[in-house]
Amino acid sequence: MTSNLGHITQTIFDGKHVQVLHAPNESDWTLLTFDIMHARANGKVAFASKLAQALGVNFIGVVPKYPCWYPKHEMDELTDLIKGKRIGPMLAYGASMGGYGALRWGSLCGAHSTLACSPQATIEPSLLGERDKRYQLRYISELHAGMRVNEEHLAERNFVIVDRFFKNDFVQANLLPASDSLRTIFAPFMFHSTAKCVSGRENAAQIFHAALEGDHAAIKAAIRRKRVTAFERAVNIAKTCNRKHRPLLAEKIVERLKETHPVDYALVTADAMRRSGRSNEARELYLGIIERDKGHKLAKQHLSALNTNCEFDVQK
Repeated sequence: MTSNLGHITQTIFDGKHVQVLHAPNESDWTLLTFDIMHARANGKVAFASKLAQALGVNFIGVVPKYPCWYPKHEMDELTDLIKGKRIGPMLAYGASMGGYGALRWGSLCGAHSTLACSPQATIEPSLLGERDKRYQLRYISELHAGMRVNEEHLAERNFVIVDRFFKNDFVQANLLPASDSLRTIFAPFMFHSTAKCVSGRENAAQIFHAALEGDHAAIKAAIRRKRVTAFERAVNIAKTCNRKHRPLLAEKIVERLKETHPVDYALVTADAMRRSGRSNEARELYLGIIERDKGHKLAKQHLSALNTNCEFDVQK
């Protein structure tokens, strides 16, 4: 049972690296979230805060002030504070850097279960080598050395959602501790957007409660239902087809997205046209995207590459 008290957000901690928000509610459980690397603390919103309001649940959100990966010396100050705001069992939830935060700090903050989408196990270059170089520039030895997720950090129940076909994330998943308390759920062709499988009020509510109860089968079924209808999955399958020299199949897969997701449709279709020798048609699609959104960097990059390649082909 829940009783929405207006979900007034309070800033209960404002440090050098993170800010902690609390939206109290007389619910019978608590949602604790850790935000993504692109989030910036503003005292108002946190990862899944709107979803928590819709669910009417007691909510605590840890929000970074920069891509900090939740450093120990500041997080150690927060564990008792967050425990003091908990009502009933608590679920720690996050994606990417937030998934790391949920796994590394959720239990220490009092969470009974953790749900992590495409998390990192570490960003320490000496542990990753060439396998995942995405976050090397974010690594600061004074903050992040020895901060890998280990078994001692895990909650009673931990669920990791990852796309095993997305190489960097699968590398990170394999660096997580081998533990009976940690279950991995695969979400093929969601790439780094596995958190989209948790979207939607009813779907999220089912997954959150299943995570609190340790119901792996229910989480897996809910993730699959959401995944097969996700437009991101269709886009990513089509991108894979392009990379594997199946451009006509890629075009066919994204055709249904032409009206609902026109930019994604145009980007994938233009790439398919380029790969099948229809450069002029591809150019028109890229120009259409740029006309719609003059700041669309990816379309500009692809158009520039296309023009360069065309010039090279002519010279050749």
